[in-house]
Amino acid sequence: MPTQPEAHRLIDRLIALVRATKGADAIVIVRGAREGNTRFAVNEISSSGEVERLSIALTVQLGQRSATAVTNQQDDRSIDELVGRTLRMARLAPENAEQMPPLGHQTYLAVKNATDPATARLTPDVRAKAVGAALAAGEAAKVAMAGFVNHGNHNLAIGTSEGLWAYHSWTSCGMSCTARTTDGTGSGWAGAGSNRMADLDAAALAKVAAAKAVESARPRKLDPGRYTVVLEPAAVGSLLAFFHNALDARRADEGRSFFAGKKLGDKLFPETITMRTDPTDRSRRPGGSTRACSRRCPTAGTGPGSRASSPPAAWGAAVDVAVAVEAVAVEAAAAGRSTAAPPRATS
Repeated sequence: MPTQPEAHRLIDRLIALVRATKGADAIVIVRGAREGNTRFAVNEISSSGEVERLSIALTVQLGQRSATAVTNQQDDRSIDELVGRTLRMARLAPENAEQMPPLGHQTYLAVKNATDPATARLTPDVRAKAVGAALAAGEAAKVAMAGFVNHGNHNLAIGTSEGLWAYHSWTSCGMSCTARTTDGTGSGWAGAGSNRMADLDAAALAKVAAAKAVESARPRKLDPGRYTVVLEPAAVGSLLAFFHNALDARRADEGRSFFAGKKLGDKLFPETITMRTDPTDRSRRPGGSTRACSRRCPTAGTGPGSRASSPPAAWGAAVDVAVAVEAVAVEAAAAGRSTAAPPRATS
């Protein structure tokens, strides 16, 4: 897993090799990770593993043509082959009218505390202790316990031939437990995730899973009907994944989503729901990764509360290249410019 200076040198080298070809632009994305996991079933550990990952993705743009190739090797020969292969594919690719030039220099918010040093250094014995605590809780409740413990140390670096450089590192961890009663009629689940292993209480999770299993044993018939239920955070999170995927500006622009049409000033959600995004919020542990746009695209901050503010913030939407091209055309028309070639991004 490359460090920040190593990733910077690697990206600079790839960009220099691509720029040796006249008219070629480059976008480089380097991802690294060290991950560990332990699986347990029927009250014993069944597997344990450590994985180190590296992905170097190079996109070459030749006018309106582009191609992307990926490698997991960073020796001189592999890097030269990556550049040569990507250039050859780009020359053969059809032109794409929606293609945008690479993004130039940007300033991004720093996400503090995204990396937890203790989690980054986690060893298998820490996972084994967590499993031991879960199994002890299952034994006390007289249920069979199974589950999974995982953690990772990740980084992401992005650079372009137009001057973009962005780097982010973070840790992640999670644990899930599934309990089963001895008669096989009751089952319960509990899980949690964080970027700090210290936040996960293995025994507490296992106790919740065991209690659900015991309470659900020997189920009774439930007639069809309308029932009020309270969803756990994990269930809400699973549902919101579908909602997140619907936050797409192109679908809205083409009338294919709930967000289609003019929403300015409209109330989108009930008073009980407020949506906001703030990666710098120290009251919550940051998890996952930040996303830096590698090609020029219109962006806006998300509006507070549940009222639409301004496109694309009205949807909090992801803006794809088709919408970006249209936005550049509108911008150019307002400035009296031709849109034969999309303008370069400026810092």
